[in-house]
Amino acid sequence: MTDQPGVVSAEQEQAPLVLTVPITPLVLGRLMEKNGISVSPGALAKSCDVFQPKGARIRPVERLTGILNGLEHRQLRACQLRWDRMDRRQLPALVFHNGQWAYVEPATEDKVSLTPPGGPDYHLDPDALTQSPVLWFRGPGKTARPQAF
Repeated sequence: MTDQPGVVSAEQEQAPLVLTVPITPLVLGRLMEKNGISVSPGALAKSCDVFQPKGARIRPVERLTGILNGLEHRQLRACQLRWDRMDRRQLPALVFHNGQWAYVEPATEDKVSLTPPGGPDYHLDPDALTQSPVLWFRGPGKTARPQAF
């Protein structure tokens, strides 16, 4: 947030965009696979389409909740925080970066690996994601871990 009139922070710029950009079946499918949750690609694509109508302004955590419920994975609870507030032990997750949702996981001690929907993996300094929204889920087999604050 900025107090200067006419000056818009990166977080303010992303706010309207993050409400309209869909979570793609590709990145969500990878997150589910890495968490040991099997789902057919067709069912995932259908649930993503149904719960993310084109142009709809939906909070990301509500998008993910709808998709998971549509897949009948009601035992999973969608979670959302900004990157700088998230406990990194929750990774892997989805992160909103460069105007799209990407799969993110630890790469090295000081880098994370991002996989955007249509591109190759790349490594990034986590500080570049500070204000980015992050989505993940909790459920059976993936319990909340204590925060390290």
